[in-house]
Amino acid sequence: MQAAPMYLVQPTANYLGPFGGLIFEKEQTMKHLLPLGAVVIALTGCVPVHTYCPEGSCKAPAAVTPAPVMLTAPAPVIVPAQPMQPFTLHGVNFHLNSSRLTPEATHTLNKVLAYANKYPKTKFLVNGYCSKLGSFAYNQKLSVARASSVKTWLVANGVSASRLSVHGYSYLDPVATNATRAGRYLNQRVEIVPVK
Repeated sequence: MQAAPMYLVQPTANYLGPFGGLIFEKEQTMKHLLPLGAVVIALTGCVPVHTYCPEGSCKAPAAVTPAPVMLTAPAPVIVPAQPMQPFTLHGVNFHLNSSRLTPEATHTLNKVLAYANKYPKTKFLVNGYCSKLGSFAYNQKLSVARASSVKTWLVANGVSASRLSVHGYSYLDPVATNATRAGRYLNQRVEIVPVK
């Protein structure tokens, strides 16, 4: 017994219905529309292509080689081993015209000490600065003496002297004006700068 033929419809040329669909007039057998449907499905990439072929007329489909996928490594994220913030001792940490540390200096120096212990390979620049009162030569000696007293304190508390490099800059490199007492207070400082 032969199966009854399946019928579909064929669109009328160039005529769209109210919702964008094609208007169909006459019926046609499925075998005429299957190749067109296979092309549409293949173009959309939804399902594998299966075409209608009369017996013995189809060739095996060509093997499809997928395109190579190029993988790129993510950009490296560089995280510093430790923050490189300087520690600063301002004027109140030294007696007037002296390199002798005041008790207030201990708070900041303990932070430097903890940092030095946490990062034992880090070296430090110990830079002394003065306000612009007096001669350059006098302030140069005073800035070196203040930086040296900070180094002496750190060494006495366990930091190797080889990790500390002392420099004096007199009244060069001010961070504030020297015309006011508050500005001079900020300029009289020792900066302890961690370096790699």
